[in-house]
Amino acid sequence: MDHGIFKKRSKGRSNTTSGFTLMEVMVALAIFVIVMAATAQGLVSSFSAIRIQEERTSAMNACRSVLSTMRQIAIFQPTSDMCPEGTILFPCALMNWVQNFPASIEDIDTDPAAMEIYGGFFSLPEQEFVLELRDANGVPAVMNAGVIGLNTNPLYVRVSTTWRGFTGHTLQFELNSIITNR
Repeated sequence: MDHGIFKKRSKGRSNTTSGFTLMEVMVALAIFVIVMAATAQGLVSSFSAIRIQEERTSAMNACRSVLSTMRQIAIFQPTSDMCPEGTILFPCALMNWVQNFPASIEDIDTDPAAMEIYGGFFSLPEQEFVLELRDANGVPAVMNAGVIGLNTNPLYVRVSTTWRGFTGHTLQFELNSIITNR
């Protein structure tokens, strides 16, 4: 008895096959390429930011090292031809050291003694330093090795460095402090 509700199924093979069409594969591949390109760009940007931060940290450490050396000179006040023994050595010894400080490593390449003293401050490509000593009014520091009242004390110090970053741009870092022997 056939009521039309149930239909007979054929026992043969189905005409449909499962899988992806070429268009679906191409769309999935395009999405994958876009995601990978965005990820790669993020990694490159991240690397660039890390490298710039490493350079800035190196510049900051170089400025701190210069400043630390200046503080040591202010404490120990070494004598020199410019500041002989028996004269008032602050700020003479410090100003003498700053006057002899090379602007760049190229200034001391051929002098092994200067390289030993100053070479460690230069750690970045094409790095240059500018050291400024000023009084409280912003006027360049003065030194009178014989009269204490005519000497600038405390010294307002600015240590600035520039260098060529890995991207080819010139970058700068600056550190300010006060040094005194009091």
